[in-house]
Amino acid sequence: MRKIGTYFYAGLSVVVLLISLYVYNLSRDYTDVKKNPLIGNTDDIIDKLSKQESKQEFSFGFISDTENNDASIWLFENLLKSEIAFLVITGDFVNDAVESEYKLFLYTFEKINPKVPVFLVPSNHDLELSAKKEKYGKGDFENIFGPANFSFLYNGCLFIFISNIDQNDKEYCIYLEKLLSGRGPDIKKTFLFCPTPPRKVLNEVFPKSSQWTGDFDRIIEQYKVNYVISGDYHKHYELSSDVGVHYIVSGPGGSHFREKSLLGRIKSGTIMTVYPDHVTQQLLVCDKIVLTDNSIRHYIYKEILSKLSPKFGIINAIFAILILNALFAMYKFIRSVSV
Repeated sequence: MRKIGTYFYAGLSVVVLLISLYVYNLSRDYTDVKKNPLIGNTDDIIDKLSKQESKQEFSFGFISDTENNDASIWLFENLLKSEIAFLVITGDFVNDAVESEYKLFLYTFEKINPKVPVFLVPSNHDLELSAKKEKYGKGDFENIFGPANFSFLYNGCLFIFISNIDQNDKEYCIYLEKLLSGRGPDIKKTFLFCPTPPRKVLNEVFPKSSQWTGDFDRIIEQYKVNYVISGDYHKHYELSSDVGVHYIVSGPGGSHFREKSLLGRIKSGTIMTVYPDHVTQQLLVCDKIVLTDNSIRHYIYKEILSKLSPKFGIINAIFAILILNALFAMYKFIRSVSV
């Protein structure tokens, strides 16, 4: 019986050791996670992009509604393996506007380690418009990633990024119209990224809703933006207007599906290639069963570590005791076997 007890204690100690090391590793990542220098919307990241070699044709990627889901990691990695100049996430890159979700997103890209810029347009999951202390607002997002509304020129094309989730915010419409009205004749194409589909699209996908109108749509149509790329609808959708504006809604890049139709049940990202005389799209679909530890990490980050973060000193001491106890148990087991 004593021998069985020794074996059991040694086996249990190994299990405790492995679990303790894993959770300790998660807690260390949670406290020490760093932002990759190519993630965000700051001037230095845009400058790095502008210094790339100019080409007659180039590609960029876009994806939406990833929400720290396991499938999004596969899509991120494969989009970034492609020959793209940059990647855009058009909203809902986290599941909730809290510190733990932001840390998990930063951890994911710390491991992916992209070699090209990754720009983000915040949506309703990414920042809280109301004043809730525990939630991240626009100011928190901009402190970490840079401005929510910004633009740049690349290879003769104008790229504009607008966070249009607050329908009462007129500033982004003023910003957008100023940019578009000041375009020179040398601009080849204009691409607009926004998290919420313009009302022209929403009126089509939600026909029973009220017919929304507003300055945002007027500006897009009046100045004939070539491509308007958004997310939030959780289904890939495309629509062209009479004046030549092409609207693209990116399907879910990891989050839940909008509906049961085939096109509505694909988790995808898109690679868009700009040629001198036309533009093409390639849909990258995640049709694989993706198994990572991100789901476990997601639960531990949000439900456990976020609540225990003020007590990490005590927790680390407990981990140390558990690990030392496990090592001592294994030592005793080895001694008993050798005898």
